[in-house]
Amino acid sequence: MSRTANSSPRRTTAWGAAIGLLARRDLSEGEVRMKLLAREFGEPEVEETISRLRERRYLDDRSLAEAVARTQARSRHQGPLKVRAHLRRRRIPETLALEAVRAEFPDGAEDERAVIALRRLQPSPAASRAGGRDGAASAAERRKEAGRLFRRLVARGYSGEAARHAVLSDERPLGQERGPELET
Repeated sequence: MSRTANSSPRRTTAWGAAIGLLARRDLSEGEVRMKLLAREFGEPEVEETISRLRERRYLDDRSLAEAVARTQARSRHQGPLKVRAHLRRRRIPETLALEAVRAEFPDGAEDERAVIALRRLQPSPAASRAGGRDGAASAAERRKEAGRLFRRLVARGYSGEAARHAVLSDERPLGQERGPELET
């Protein structure tokens, strides 16, 4: 059957488009708003849709922020700075992002999580013994490895202090010697 000039394809409503988006993945209000506006729905229709989604609890930025922070911190071993940046990219309001990061990294937890992340970044002790004479590395090699691990932790979103604590508290890469670049 051919289309006539009077018939047009049925246009999706903002509600239908939003439900389709949320069926694929949990989104923040900001993400839904951005995607609906990009599909050229009018701002009043988008705001009404977001209001309805919130009323029906299809959108909950607080729960989403907590879940994303928990996943980024515990499964991906990201630090608080990286978790906060991820929440910002997900268009979570800043106050909710800060609350979620604080809940996931209470006082002292960043240092503990940095140590855990460090262990995941390092080769196993057996692998480090495989290279070199009985695994004996020079002090310069150990300092270089400590610096590399420090930089990787900072790149994962840990503060310099938490990264320093993790590297200095771990015996595998440094042995008894401490590099001057890590001492303050």
